[in-house]
Amino acid sequence: MAARARKRFIICVLLGLGIGGVFSLALNFGYFSPLNNIQNLVTDAILFRSRDGLTADKVVMMPIDEASVSAFKEQYGRVFSWPRTLHAQALKNLADAGARVVVYDILFDAPGCPATVPRPCPEDKTFADAMDYARQKPGGGVQIILATVGSPPEPSALLPGENIKYQDTIPPIAELSEHASALGHVHPYVDSDGSVRRMPLVATMKGVDVNGLPLQAAASYLRRPKAVDQSGPGYLYFAGRPVPVDNHGLAIVNFLGKPSHLTKEIGPGPVASVSFADVVKGSFDRDKVKDKIVFVGLTAIGFADDYFAPTSVSGAKMTGVEIHAQTAEMLLRSAYLAPQTTQSTIAIILGLTLMAGVVLPFFQPVLGSIGILFVFFLYIVANIWHGTEAEGVMGRAETFTVWNNVFPGAALLTAYLGVILYRVVFEQAEARATRGVMGKY
Repeated sequence: MAARARKRFIICVLLGLGIGGVFSLALNFGYFSPLNNIQNLVTDAILFRSRDGLTADKVVMMPIDEASVSAFKEQYGRVFSWPRTLHAQALKNLADAGARVVVYDILFDAPGCPATVPRPCPEDKTFADAMDYARQKPGGGVQIILATVGSPPEPSALLPGENIKYQDTIPPIAELSEHASALGHVHPYVDSDGSVRRMPLVATMKGVDVNGLPLQAAASYLRRPKAVDQSGPGYLYFAGRPVPVDNHGLAIVNFLGKPSHLTKEIGPGPVASVSFADVVKGSFDRDKVKDKIVFVGLTAIGFADDYFAPTSVSGAKMTGVEIHAQTAEMLLRSAYLAPQTTQSTIAIILGLTLMAGVVLPFFQPVLGSIGILFVFFLYIVANIWHGTEAEGVMGRAETFTVWNNVFPGAALLTAYLGVILYRVVFEQAEARATRGVMGKY
């Protein structure tokens, strides 16, 4: 190899590795947030867009929907002023129908009576009595889980191994929480684009670890005394199996399908429901809730408890209560999504950029470009094929690895452009030097 060709080869290899190193550092330390956002969108498109026809086996919803609001607004007014005797009657009917767990994605943080009424409030007493009635049913009774809220979030950056943290907690009133089986936090993790893709299975509130509603619901369904067997940075064991989480306890939600509360607009979703009003009146299909986890929450328009999800279609958002329900279903199926490890992603990045640095110096720019772009095309096809396999894990206990599509692909294209640009500059400089030498004769 001539000296100039050897120099060109070494510089191209170093340039490729240097670009790979920059992308590897950005991946490892969380830089280049636009690439992370693109990665989220690509994952949404590959993994979730084709999901249809899957149904939840273990969870149902009891939504306070438009029909429920219409049924009770004339007599009781706004939803938050409804008497808790309605919740008590609904809970008793669910218990009589054989529900296994009832989860409230509603915060009961204030008495159900005016402040002038001495505590304990009769409304709360009726609701608490209904909880006791449900929990004393044969076969272990109905497990009741109430919501608790953390506020405000800790402003300081989280260290590896730390859960999502809140400075304070807003629990349900003692008159109700003392009769519940457990409490669970209600906070999904919202990405910068307003979508929910991950759920903190455990959050730290006022220095105390609090299980999320989905995790606590799944544990109560299995009658496990503890929701978390053991946990640490990047791992959490539930029901004897590892749940893939990141360093802050966030699990990717393996959504079954599109939002379920907009049947008329976008068709039926994966989670069945029985309207709150129908359950209060006792006119509901009891088989729908038998031996199921029933998630109670607001789905009517105007309550702002909804988010975009990877499976959203036609601009439809998914309600918070359904996000909890689908997460609990995922936990009970043990059908998990795990992000590709940083180490393996970095290895792919360095391998692709090194290939660009090694291959391009030996071929004409056009031929080298065709080769690298063909490799990039194969990379895209492989990622799409891999992503389409994700839906298959929903029917069995399996962990599916979500590939990082964007960082390696962007690194390869950047290395290709960098090496080609260097070759053009190098060869132009070489040509000028040759002309200069020839001009002397």
